[in-house]
Amino acid sequence: MLLEVENLKVHYQTEQGMVKANDGITLSIGENEVFGIAGESGCGKTTLIKCLLRLLPARTHISADRFKFKGRDLLTMSDREFRTEMQWNEISLVPQSAQASLDPVYKVGDQVVEAIQAHKTVSRKQALERVAEVRRLVPALAGHCLGGLIVRQDGFASPYHTTMAFKHAGEAAGVRFHEGVKLLGLNQAGSDWRLETSAGSYQAPLVVHCAGTWGDWLTELLGEPVPLTTFLPMMMVTAALPHFVDPVVIGASSSLAKRQALSFKQASNGTVLIGGGYPGQGDRDTLQSRIDFRQLTLSAETVTAFFPNMRDVPIVRSWTGFEGRLPDDIPIIGPSTKASGIFHAFGFCGHGFQLGPIVGRIIADLALDGGTNLPVEAFSIARFQASN
Repeated sequence: MLLEVENLKVHYQTEQGMVKANDGITLSIGENEVFGIAGESGCGKTTLIKCLLRLLPARTHISADRFKFKGRDLLTMSDREFRTEMQWNEISLVPQSAQASLDPVYKVGDQVVEAIQAHKTVSRKQALERVAEVRRLVPALAGHCLGGLIVRQDGFASPYHTTMAFKHAGEAAGVRFHEGVKLLGLNQAGSDWRLETSAGSYQAPLVVHCAGTWGDWLTELLGEPVPLTTFLPMMMVTAALPHFVDPVVIGASSSLAKRQALSFKQASNGTVLIGGGYPGQGDRDTLQSRIDFRQLTLSAETVTAFFPNMRDVPIVRSWTGFEGRLPDDIPIIGPSTKASGIFHAFGFCGHGFQLGPIVGRIIADLALDGGTNLPVEAFSIARFQASN
C-alpha cells in the first residue's frame, strides 16, 4: 500500500480556541491509483495535503492511529529525515495558481537555491551553478525563463524517416501494407474477423485498431463508443540558421492573460521545427485541413518570447494534421471490452510517435500472449463505458 491513514486528526490552536480541521480521517491509496478528494471550501482538504508534507503551522496538533507512506511512519520521522527523503522527493504538491507560488518579496535565485539546499547537501555556489545550468544548455533562451527540467537521455527523431524505417523493417519480415484503402465494414466470420474495404475483403483472427482520429467510428460499430474529438495541431519550419540549440525545448507558461506553449528543436541542416499544440482547422471526413493564421501568429509570438533571436527568421512552410483526442488526454490501449480478438491503440492526443515502440510491444504481448507485464489498466476503453 502506498499511503495508509487511519483516524487522522489535525487541530489548529487559535486565539479563539481549538479548531478541528480534520477529525478522524481514514483512507488508503495503492500504487498507480488516482485518488480524489471532493468537498466544500473549508472542509479540510488542503489541511490534509499539507499535513502529508509537514507544511502546517507550528501550533498544529496532529495525531493518528496509522500514518504511513510506503510502510514508513510519517509521524515518527525526524524533520531532517523527512525533508531529505520525503518532502518534494516522494511526496509533492502542485498548488492552485502554481505560477504565483514564488514569493515576490524574495529574489527568485534565493528561493531556488533554498529549494535545492533543502534536498541536496551543496554549497550556495554549487546551488547557483545548478540554477545557471539552463543558460549553459540553452544560451539563446530569453532572460525571463527562470529554469527548467532536463531529461539527459532523451532526444528526438524525424517522424517521417522513423516511420518509414519501421515500415521497411516490416516489409522485410513479410508484412504486407495496403495503403489508400478505406474500411467499409467489420463482421465476425466464425472465429475470424472479416473486413470489408474499398479494395476488397480481408479476413484475420486478430485485428489491431490504430485508426487515430477516426477511431471512434470502429468502436461505435463494436458497441463501445468513446468521446473522441478531432484536434489539428499546427507545425512550422524555419529557414536554416547557424547551429544554436542542442536540446529539444518544451516550453510552458501561462497566466490569466495568455497561454504559451512551445515545442522547439533544431535539425542538423539548421532548420527549426516548431510546434506547441496551436490548433488549425479541418474536416476529418473530407481529409481537408487548413492553417488558422490567428493561432499561427500566437505560436510565432510564443517562439519569440522564449527565443528572441528568432524574431526576424522566415517561416518556410507550415502545416496541420489530424489527431484524435480524448477528454483525459490519455490514449486507449488494450483489448476491446465487447469483441474478442480486437485490440485498440488510438487516441494518443499528440503523443503517438514517442509512445509508438512501447505500445507496439504492449499490443503484441496482449494479442499473442494474452497479457503484458506492464500496467496498462488505466488505458482501457472500459473507463468510458461506465459513463456511457
